[in-house]
Amino acid sequence: MKRTQKVTTLVVSLGLLGASLGVAQAEETPPHGHLLVTGIEFDDTGEPIGYKHCRLLAAGRPVPLHAHHDRLHIGTAGEMLWTRANAAVVPLAPLAPWSTCEEFAEMIFAE
Repeated sequence: MKRTQKVTTLVVSLGLLGASLGVAQAEETPPHGHLLVTGIEFDDTGEPIGYKHCRLLAAGRPVPLHAHHDRLHIGTAGEMLWTRANAAVVPLAPLAPWSTCEEFAEMIFAE
């Protein structure tokens, strides 16, 4: 998979959740777990090339809606993770094509 496609996959997965904010979350967004990816590294062109740690949040179980999209992905917590720590909360299947840290790394960071 080309690096541009990898970045697109990552951005689309993160953006998909932000786009759902205007819709009734309980009805429109299927339950899904999350990964916390920290220490994301980028090359000179802005392409992701690696990360330090990847962990399942809440053992891969869905996060309650009241603490979900408006905080984890695009709210204050999500923004601070991204801008200050090069980290992101990444959705799992069925909203993304991966279910584990290993699958995520293979799709996003593999050559």
